[in-house]
Amino acid sequence: MINLIKIDDKEFNNSQLPILFHELEYARYFYFLVYNELSVLRFSAQSEIDPIVKEIGKGIAVGIDQSVGFWDVSKKKISSTVSLPSFFYDFYFSEKYIFIVCEVDVVILEINTLVEYKSLSFSEYIDHIELNDDSLVINFINDDIESILI
Repeated sequence: MINLIKIDDKEFNNSQLPILFHELEYARYFYFLVYNELSVLRFSAQSEIDPIVKEIGKGIAVGIDQSVGFWDVSKKKISSTVSLPSFFYDFYFSEKYIFIVCEVDVVILEINTLVEYKSLSFSEYIDHIELNDDSLVINFINDDIESILI
């Protein structure tokens, strides 16, 4: 089971847990990520919205602001962190890829390696995406729709 615990900056700075991501200049909110009742890592955020945390295979994905990070549960270590080109919205997963949806971008990582496969940028804000077998359908807030072969 995964939980986030909001902490203060003193708890954050005094902890010896690994830091998933932390922007010293912009940090306003601080968190411990708890997995199976044990705190496993810490991170900070500038926005007051709740981070998105999802289990993926034997790992945990965390996204907020312009940062995404992955925790490998079996190895008990940070697998990867990604700085995003625009603000994070959500994760979507397929058998091969992790789709990181941002305000005006979609960053696609290979699910097994966490290496960037492709990055897509748009001029309009994204509302949500839909995954099909071999395509990605992007729905924008202005009601436009774009379909892209993956």
